[in-house]
Amino acid sequence: MKITVIADPHLNKSVYKCVSDKVLLDLPFRTVDFMKAYEDAVDKVIKIKPDLNVIVGDVFDTFDPSNAVRTFFNNQIMKLSNANIPTVYITGNHDVCRKHHPLETIAPFKIKGVKIIDEPFFFQFGTKTLMFFPYSLKVEKGELEIKDQFHDFIKKTKECIASMNIESEEILFFGHFPVKGGSLNKYCVDEGEEAVTKKTIFNKNTKDIGLADLDSIGAKYVFLGDFHRHQVLETKKCTAMYIGSLEKTDISEIDEKKGFILYDSEAKEDGILGKCSFIENENCRPMVVLSGTIENMEKQLEAVKGSKDAIIKISFSGNNDELTKFSSNIDSFKKKIKSKLNPIHVLHSQDVTDEEEEKKASMVENDIVTNGHIGAEEVLIVVGEMIREKISDENEVAILEKMASEIYKDVKEDK
Repeated sequence: MKITVIADPHLNKSVYKCVSDKVLLDLPFRTVDFMKAYEDAVDKVIKIKPDLNVIVGDVFDTFDPSNAVRTFFNNQIMKLSNANIPTVYITGNHDVCRKHHPLETIAPFKIKGVKIIDEPFFFQFGTKTLMFFPYSLKVEKGELEIKDQFHDFIKKTKECIASMNIESEEILFFGHFPVKGGSLNKYCVDEGEEAVTKKTIFNKNTKDIGLADLDSIGAKYVFLGDFHRHQVLETKKCTAMYIGSLEKTDISEIDEKKGFILYDSEAKEDGILGKCSFIENENCRPMVVLSGTIENMEKQLEAVKGSKDAIIKISFSGNNDELTKFSSNIDSFKKKIKSKLNPIHVLHSQDVTDEEEEKKASMVENDIVTNGHIGAEEVLIVVGEMIREKISDENEVAILEKMASEIYKDVKEDK
């Protein structure tokens, strides 16, 4: 048995929505990127010819997609149906609002092989028990906590399986929710001359479903949507994973692989994915970061290969003198970027370091560490500098400095 699992298509995603696509001029280029990624995945699924295809939530980025995006999605539904590939769509948190979700409009047409699941549900599929846990309207409305709904679903499903004497080879679980202990697709980036330092941030929300909760399902495999970073979770009794999104959202995901999962019951257990394999989207929008001083960026640009139509981030980092040099050369540098990469969109950021200010800050920090406090003289010097930045009249400055000194004295006496 083969099952393909796709997560988080986010078809109407519109990051940088002010920039139109070069071909479909009525749509933002990033919306088209996500549509292309989904179409590519659907075409690959049709070639694989699985016994079942599952979309684990967030088909859309919002609950009100445009007609153009709806039409595109409907065409993809029909492609799968005409290829005789049964597909289950479960709702994600981006799909729903408190009143409805856009997948509701599909169900009445009863398209061959298409099933929409918006409440917890399970059924037998061959020798497997398939459990589906979408992000439901009840949770969105606040009628119950997702963790309570999860445990109630697991309990009732197990009772039902036992009462019906269902002989299941194994349980496969499909859901859309955040997991406590999962890795968020966010990290801190320290872009300096030498390297980029990344720090992974883990979800620590105690109200979310945890790793032990996933182990309690009794499933062999747990396939999840919601977090966009493809990852295998550190469960003990099952192989649980986030499939990850099909396309990179922004520069923060520059080094992440995107794609979908193929589960093959006949495959050999291999590595952390077990009987699953990751089918990569090799056509993600190219993204390039050029960082540091203008000299650093020039060298980095020379080394870039195969990134036409890329999203470029120019991230300056340096002192005031280096900033002046960067500013005076930025126009010619952008022309070089356009000539080599023909970028579709360019972002900017800058981090100017003041060596004198950093030295002062270091001295203050050392004073705090050594004495446990900052001396009165240092405090009043800083206050005086702040006053002078805002006020030019010397008499007014003198009055405010005297007031600051008296206030500081009163505070110290009170302590």
